This record gives sequence, C-alpha cells and structure tokens, in this order.
Amino acid sequence: MKYDRLICLWAVLLLVIITGCGRSVTSVLPSSAGEEFPLTVSAPYTELSAASETASGSAVTMTSAVGTVTAAPDVKASSAERTTDSSTAHITAETTSKATAAATRPPWTETRQLILVCDQKNRRLVMLDAADTDWQDEGSIVWEWKPTAANGFAEVAGTYWLPSECKLRYSAQYHTYVILTCASGGTCAMLEYPSGRKLWATTKESGNNPHSMELLPNGNIAVASSGGTVRIYAASQVGDAGQRYAEAFLDSAHGVEWDADTQRLIATYYHGVKAYAVGTAEQPELTEDTALRADREWLCGHDLIAVPQKPGQYWITGSGGLWVYDVTTRQLSEADSALSGIDGDYNIKSVDTLPDGTIIRAMPMQGDGNRTGLEQYQSNAVVFTQWSAEKNGFLSTTRLLPSGVAIYKARSFSPVQ
Repeated sequence: MKYDRLICLWAVLLLVIITGCGRSVTSVLPSSAGEEFPLTVSAPYTELSAASETASGSAVTMTSAVGTVTAAPDVKASSAERTTDSSTAHITAETTSKATAAATRPPWTETRQLILVCDQKNRRLVMLDAADTDWQDEGSIVWEWKPTAANGFAEVAGTYWLPSECKLRYSAQYHTYVILTCASGGTCAMLEYPSGRKLWATTKESGNNPHSMELLPNGNIAVASSGGTVRIYAASQVGDAGQRYAEAFLDSAHGVEWDADTQRLIATYYHGVKAYAVGTAEQPELTEDTALRADREWLCGHDLIAVPQKPGQYWITGSGGLWVYDVTTRQLSEADSALSGIDGDYNIKSVDTLPDGTIIRAMPMQGDGNRTGLEQYQSNAVVFTQWSAEKNGFLSTTRLLPSGVAIYKARSFSPVQ
C-alpha cells in the first residue's frame, strides 16, 4: 500500500507537468519606475541564456534557443537616454526656440533720434537725423530704400508708387527689426532692417489704395486701404499660404495699430474707430469688438499711431485737426488746438512722437494755387512741436526736407520695446 500511494502521487505530478506543456506563463514584474508591466514567456520554457540581447526604441527583446521574452521599457530610464524620439525632439526644439527668441531679442542701441519718411516723389523711403538741423542737401539722408530686384522685390517694384506708410517693428518670427511699407499703387511689403531684403510682400491691394500696415504678434500683417477694407494677411505662413487674407469692409479705412492690452486691432476710418479680433496665425479673421467702437460723423480719420508712454491711447489725424482715442474710455477727444494747424490751412497727414517727447507732423498745405493735383497731399517739410513750460503752450518749428523730396508721412524710427 505504501508503494501504491507513492506511485499514485508520482502519476498525479506527471499528469500536471504534461497538462502544463504548451501553455504560456504570464507574470507581472515591477519596473524601476515603480510601475508594473506584463512579462510573457513563450513555452516550452527553459531558462533564458545570455546568447542574444537587442534593444529597440519601444521594447527590450531577449532571445534564447527555446523562447522569447518581450517587455515594455522602463519609461523614466529610457526617456533620458533616447534622443531619437521625433515628437519629443520637436517639442524640445520648439520650446527652446521660443525661449531663445525671447531672450535674444536684440536691444535697440541706436542713440540718434531718427525719422523715416515716405518720399512719394521719388518712390522711396528716406531716413533723416532729427539732430541735423539742416536737411537741405542729400547728404543729410542717413539711409534710404526702394524695392529692387537686388533686395528681392522685383515683382512688386512696379506698383510701389506714392508710398503711404513706413513703420518700424520687431518680428519674433524672423528675429529681426523690420519695416512695414505700403504704397497707393498696391504694394505692401515687410523688409528686414537695415539690409532692406524682402521678408514678405503682396500686390493684392492694387486698386485698393493701401494706407497703413501693422505687424501682429502672431506674424500676420494687417492692411488698411482707403478703397474700403481692412485685411489680415496670413504673412506668417510660407509660400502661397502667406497671400491668403480675411477681410472686413470699412469705409475709407486709413490706419491700423495693434493694442496689446485688449489684444485687438484698432482701425480708424471715415466715421470713427473700430476694433477687431484677428483669429490665429493659420486662420486669420476679422471680428469686430463692438464694445470698443467710437463713432464720430465726418471724422475723416486718416493717420493712427500709438501715443508713447500712454498705453491704450492713439493719435488720430482727421477733419479739423488732431484727435486722441482712448481704448479704456472708448472716447474720441480733440487734442490741443495748437496741434491742429500752423500758420495756415493745413491737413495733417501723419503724426508721431520722438523719444524725447517732440511731436512730429507731416502737414501739406491745402488750397495753395501753386500746388495742384497730388502735390496738395505732399509736404516738403516736417513740423517739430514741443511743449514749452515757459510759454505754457506748444511751440512749433518747420524744417525743410532735401530739395526734390515730397513726403506723405513722417515716422519716429524707434521701436516700442
């Protein structure tokens, strides 16, 4: 009986072993990250040899002559070691690029107070030094630009007549200072400063009389045209995509500026001021924010420019002189009457402020029988106006431009930091 029992036990054990053949054994092993992952062993099982061991980007595979074990990798350990994960590399590069761009924005080291003007007579931009009290000769010009084949603007040079805008901005997309310029002929362009090379351009405003431009934080470009539109071009995009635009009708649109606090595009037109949301870099749009609208019949809004050191306030030139629009109060109010004209019937085509607080205006005289046609919209001088504590009022002086120069707008060439 004793031996019968032993034989019976051995038979049961043998049956268990035979029944287990061909099945796989699954266990759960802890990873070094404190997580668990399944370990699958293919039968018949024998102890793994160290004959071969290979690593892939997603798992570790160990092979013996009789079986294979595949295990998910330790996430924490592998992420530090793997450098070929394209998505991780992309995110890291993008984050680093943005951080680098913000940290490496070149400081504005120019110590001179420069003035950039639209020379309509010669189809060019001209830069002058405010400290130079005699601009009468061409030697006073410290920098000039016009579109040519050499700077990449061959295709738009033919429509760059009667330039009507010239603004200095900083482009985070290109990591450089840029100039925005447009002309009544239809050219709208963004060029690198000081090289003058092309970064973006379009002639889609031909026949629409573009008057003003603005560079948006997302790299797109806004254009106000007196033909009656405000457009947002997808200039941040490459190739033909950079020519797509969103459009809003705006009667005699003349000026556009970006307001950082409200994240709105401010635009002046025939009957006041409107503000717009602008969509995304890939999908521009124009949606009016009616809460910021300011109406004034027959304003004939022309130039629009931010007032330095006064966030949310903008100079607007229009019928009857100079106005100030305040985003916070949503009010249009008349500026000091001394800033509206000087010694005669003038129409203010542009206004701006130099870093030292001097106000500069381009003010062609109207109704002069000796100035006909387009000349009545052009000036041969810049008016400098300063506040005098002694006189308790504004004092203005006029400085003539180099002979043969006829301008439409004069801008302070100093970026908003």
